[in-house]
Amino acid sequence: MTGFLILLFFLLCGMALADGLFRDQHRLVRIWLGLCAGLMLMMWLPTLYAFFIGFTRTAQRLGAGTAAGLAALAQILARGRRREKRWTDMP
Repeated sequence: MTGFLILLFFLLCGMALADGLFRDQHRLVRIWLGLCAGLMLMMWLPTLYAFFIGFTRTAQRLGAGTAAGLAALAQILARGRRREKRWTDMP
């Protein structure tokens, strides 16, 4: 159960990151890029910390915190930019 919650957290962080970075893209493109980014964040961020402290829960928590920080930073920097809201004309 915990692994599922960790995966869900990283996927949501990836979607927030993609929403901040690609606001001018179609909504489905942002969702797809966000899910891909969330999976990449889950694979790489805890691994970077694990080089120094080993593969522990602490490395997972540090990776999750970094992912949340990146998503928050992307949202803060994208403030004021207009989102694309069309559901038609998929590229």
